[in-house]
Amino acid sequence: MANPTLSATEAARESGAFQPKPATTVATSVPSGIAADPMLVGITEAMVAAHPELANVRNLYVNGDYAGALNALFGTDFYKNTSATTLSNQELKLNQPGVYEDTIKNTWLPALKNYVTQQGLQVSDADLEKIARKQFDLGLTPTAAATLALFRPTPDGKPSPYVTNILGGAASTTRSNLQALNADYGTGFNQSWMDTAAESVASGATTEQYWTDQMKTQAAGAFPAWAEQIKAGQTMKQIASPYINTYANILGVDAASVTLNDNLLKQGLQGTDPTKPGAMPLWEFEKAVRKDPRWATSKDAMDSLSNTGATILRQWGLMS
Repeated sequence: MANPTLSATEAARESGAFQPKPATTVATSVPSGIAADPMLVGITEAMVAAHPELANVRNLYVNGDYAGALNALFGTDFYKNTSATTLSNQELKLNQPGVYEDTIKNTWLPALKNYVTQQGLQVSDADLEKIARKQFDLGLTPTAAATLALFRPTPDGKPSPYVTNILGGAASTTRSNLQALNADYGTGFNQSWMDTAAESVASGATTEQYWTDQMKTQAAGAFPAWAEQIKAGQTMKQIASPYINTYANILGVDAASVTLNDNLLKQGLQGTDPTKPGAMPLWEFEKAVRKDPRWATSKDAMDSLSNTGATILRQWGLMS
């Protein structure tokens, strides 16, 4: 009968049941924390199936050789190329697939949808889910810079492959502003340029001022006689205002219908000699406008004819 005063270990030793751990066991000499290293603990069979090089690490860990497992882990490409967040995301995806799906559908997709809606960018639900799963695997978050960068134009200036349209929000506001400036500077950028610019500003890649400066540079090159005024902050529409009003009054048209692309107006603003750009004086521009065939049927022409006739009649003494 066992002595009741003996400890459990002593009793086992006395009965011959006690078997000491082999001398090769390293658990007792492992620094605190290694056995519970999150990378080691997270290497499940599912992780090994996805990353076969972890099989040896897993076997060493299961067999109690924690130090050996950790050293083996350090030598794997998985360890060298996997951040803590990427590891956490992969563990969730492989070890808890139900939680992973819930995270994608109830965290990632609402966050991405909210972002593109606020920015006014149209992206299909299928593409949003594709982005969510891809970026999750990379260890990112819904609002990480690398995730949101996918909605920006590509480095070669083409629209993001995920953005199919602009519906409102920041992108629509930017596009409207740039369209107005495009007309005011007479730069003639096309709709594709506008959309790319709007998407870029909405996604945070650039600012509206960046695109405005491009317009200014383009306008200064197209209207060299006015380059200094443009650089100082004036738009070509503002600079051309006296010419537009003269044009409209003489030809009897609505000033709002006269654009900076009008050839007659361009002559006034740029001169007629392409080798020596320089604006016409207004009095010279008035003469040029009256040479336009449309002037013959204008009110200004009728008034001029009436005034000329009256002058002749007065000179002949037939009219007081």
